[in-house]
Amino acid sequence: MKKKKLSFIIIGILLITIVPIENEQAISTTKTLTGDIYIDSIEPIQVIDDADTLVTNKATVVRVIVQSTFTEEVISPIKITYDFGTKTFIEDGVIGNPLVIAPGTNTIYVPGGPAIPGIPTKWNPNGFLKWTNTGYDGLLEAELDPDNNLEETDETNNEKLHSPIRVANSPMVKVLYVPVAFPGDEDWTVSSTTIYKQKKFMLETYPLAETDLNFHQGPLWRFSVSPSGLGDVFTNSLFELVAYPIACSSRIMGYNRVLIFTDLLLGGGVAIGILRTPEIREPVVISRYSIDDDLVAHELGHTYYLWHPHDLGPAVFTAESYNVEEQEYGETMNTFMSYRNAPTWIDKGRYDNNPKMQLLPGTYHYPGDPEIGYDPKDVYFSASTWSWNLMDQLTEDPPTYSCIMVNGLLRDDGTVTLNHSWYKIEAVPDVPQQIIGGTQNEEQYFILFLNDNQQIISTFPFKASFNYVTHNDKTDELEDAVTDTVPFIFNIQEIEGTRNIQIQNADGLVLAEREVTHNSPTVQVTHPNGGEEFKVGDIINIEWDGHDQDQDTLRYTLAFSNDSGENWIPMAFDIKETSFVWNTFDQSEGEYLIKVIASDGVNVGEDISDGSFTLPRTKVSFSSFWFRFLERLPNILPRIRYLLGLVYS
Repeated sequence: MKKKKLSFIIIGILLITIVPIENEQAISTTKTLTGDIYIDSIEPIQVIDDADTLVTNKATVVRVIVQSTFTEEVISPIKITYDFGTKTFIEDGVIGNPLVIAPGTNTIYVPGGPAIPGIPTKWNPNGFLKWTNTGYDGLLEAELDPDNNLEETDETNNEKLHSPIRVANSPMVKVLYVPVAFPGDEDWTVSSTTIYKQKKFMLETYPLAETDLNFHQGPLWRFSVSPSGLGDVFTNSLFELVAYPIACSSRIMGYNRVLIFTDLLLGGGVAIGILRTPEIREPVVISRYSIDDDLVAHELGHTYYLWHPHDLGPAVFTAESYNVEEQEYGETMNTFMSYRNAPTWIDKGRYDNNPKMQLLPGTYHYPGDPEIGYDPKDVYFSASTWSWNLMDQLTEDPPTYSCIMVNGLLRDDGTVTLNHSWYKIEAVPDVPQQIIGGTQNEEQYFILFLNDNQQIISTFPFKASFNYVTHNDKTDELEDAVTDTVPFIFNIQEIEGTRNIQIQNADGLVLAEREVTHNSPTVQVTHPNGGEEFKVGDIINIEWDGHDQDQDTLRYTLAFSNDSGENWIPMAFDIKETSFVWNTFDQSEGEYLIKVIASDGVNVGEDISDGSFTLPRTKVSFSSFWFRFLERLPNILPRIRYLLGLVYS
């Protein structure tokens, strides 16, 4: 036994002494290699290659092109200094393995992979880089071998500074999505899985920070009358009856866009208020059937003046995909503004490069798309619109002011119908000079603010046309159309001392007017007013009292909040009654508040329930529970969330 113990001790001593010697020999061998590593280029990437602007608080990687003249692989971390020199990140490879630089050209994305031709080609990072400061960052730098552990023939070329790049905040974009139903339709709601995939794709392809794109689920809106007619008649009926009032209510509650889901469309969607004069950018109508993951990004793209490459848009059909969250880079895809099949992405021009350009009536050459059977043709375009990129529009956040939301219907017989109340809201005012004009057969109108002496104290000019351009679902082409009504909604900055607001035509004829009375109405929510408890699926009778000292007729707009009043979701617009029946079948458990806004035609008063009422937690299925659980996890698990979403749906 003593001899065996002694032999083990001797072997242990040999192992202890031999292993360090081998390591010293390996390091010595590395040191004796002759060569150099240096950086060719560095490029910050969020959505596309060679971006003109970075968005704060959006996942970012830095692509580093490294050249090595060594004849063998060497090891070198990469240090990134970013966010105006305030932050650093050192990429030293997959956990447990160093970052390998191979002979020749290496393409490395920091943090994480892929590293080409490093092994492995992809690994999960500890997070992504995010800028939080704004301005022009001239301190973005990459450095090889920051601790100088690698002996090189040139030790002075390991650093590379990027040219100054603009960094900007993205504004908050609030998107409301509501299902609609008509007489005879069953109750239904939009799948949360559908919305998750649409939002995920938008975050991947739009210049928006994750915290700046909010989707909010609205309740089912029931209409007592269905849109009528076929073709353009049906489209205009859908616009006037459904999209227009929902757009008004969403604007009152501070939403930038509203997705209206319906089974009246068999597929696809339509930016129903665009290519009209004046335009209404909020509403997009979406089919509840056959919803591709990029459909909302495509249709909302039209409201940001992105057009198809086969007709009005620049004839750019493909894009290089840089999906930072999924760590997939450089794959050629179709642009999502085309009609080509998935996978899709956004091209550089539409993302940040195409200049703002007005498209006026005239003959345009549509390039077509031979890949999907669209022939080139020359087409007369009778509308007027812009062509622009997303970045310019989504890195501006203009201030808000007290505005009057003026809305109504122009009719082809020369009259104006004021079928809804106007509302005072806090909003970004419309600027007359920025309202699109130039459409065929357009006419001039004026909204005048007058004081007690009937003197004009503010003028808001706008143009309108009963000609517009529509999308023909049968031919998939843009075509001229005519309507007999033109809805309009304008945010016009409130002017102190206004006592009368008129709408006049170019001849000075008053088409409609409203008095601005001295007193605002008052309203009080009476039920539910706090402390009540209901179950999901209950029918809740919402009740309130409204009064106006000037004896004006009052109309009411209703909303609820399930996040303590941070966001308000509209549920009814401009109704005369002082009660509303709410079916909560499509709501989730939580604490709720009710808001009622009363309008006397211009002035408003509002009230919020004194306390919250409860829809208690209900039993959910196993799959529903885990889907909701994963929805709340950080973005490090997008694939698991997506796969579980497919099972859940």
